Amino acid sequence: MSFSSVEFTHAPEVSAKFGGRVRGLLYASALGDALGYPLELLSAEQVAEHDPKPWDSAFGELLVSDDTQLTCFTLDALTEVLEWNNEGAAADELACLWLAYLRWFRGIGGALPESAPFSLDREIDGSSELTAHRGPGAATLRALGSGKMQLVSKSLNPDALGSGALVRSAALGVLPVAQERTVVLLAVRAAALTHGHPEALASAAAYALLVRDLLASPSGTFGALLEAARRVVSWCGSVAADDSIPGDASRTAAALSRAIELLEGGTVPVPEAVAEYFGTGWTAPELLGVAFWCSADAAKSLPADADDATVRGALFDGLCRAVSVDSDSDSVGAMTAALWAAAGFPVGGDEADAWSEALGRVRGLDQVEAVAERYLHQLGL
Repeated sequence: MSFSSVEFTHAPEVSAKFGGRVRGLLYASALGDALGYPLELLSAEQVAEHDPKPWDSAFGELLVSDDTQLTCFTLDALTEVLEWNNEGAAADELACLWLAYLRWFRGIGGALPESAPFSLDREIDGSSELTAHRGPGAATLRALGSGKMQLVSKSLNPDALGSGALVRSAALGVLPVAQERTVVLLAVRAAALTHGHPEALASAAAYALLVRDLLASPSGTFGALLEAARRVVSWCGSVAADDSIPGDASRTAAALSRAIELLEGGTVPVPEAVAEYFGTGWTAPELLGVAFWCSADAAKSLPADADDATVRGALFDGLCRAVSVDSDSDSVGAMTAALWAAAGFPVGGDEADAWSEALGRVRGLDQVEAVAERYLHQLGL
């Protein structure tokens, strides 16, 4: 087996700041998901015609989709691993992830075959909003419904390239482990539980590394976002030499590189530009590129001395633009907002601004918060 021993991204340190960013990532991702979920099947033209927008107060509470649900179940699986470790016992990370996904599948009403392994219920399984049937992807349902663990080398969905495995891999990026390769291999194998296309695996690992590197950055800036993306593109260039990862991550690298070029050239991610440069095919590499483009573009013009409320206002406007493109709106929204939180932008607070008001209308946010707190508790935070 050959692979590069170079560390392309930085590892975050467990601290109060890290804990705050992890909480913020879960909250912000849930908000982006909930804003985009009502738009998921609408074209950019249809979104533009809506007045008021589907997320406006006239439409009541905001609902999270399977993107938030599976991100939370992923983090809860890592919490279970830490629980075993803290008790002095080893745990199989991939097995914990697979069992967590099977419990989620059962929770949303899926029927598992008798051959599927049994898993004791965990606290997250009683979370009504995290087990509601809301937009699960066909590849995810097919893989989990088989009751058989899918592997990098053997998959029911060898061509699956949607966003299902991509979005949830943010939770793997919050692992405060020293070695980058630990995150990469776990992200690849976790993605393979439902998606088999090599670029689905590469993009999931790339997103986890992007989150990891941003969590280690000193403060929320456009420069931090840009440099993290460049480091991840460099990592993508090493994939072809790694025998444990199929493919060469060329499509993922191209999508992130294209987003960087567009940012540096001053192109704004309006729907027409998104369709021109990334298409509307809802594939994982391109969605990662779009989300990064939207995230960095909103941060690009923020004044250095802006107060938190001003920053959140600008980010909320950027998030509304992100979910309005003709694409997988909930996935783009979740990733766009998660990147801001990972980088340390102010995504919390009780001020009466548009961000805080919308966040307060996300149904089940307390259940998302509980998932974060259980994880951080195992880290001693």
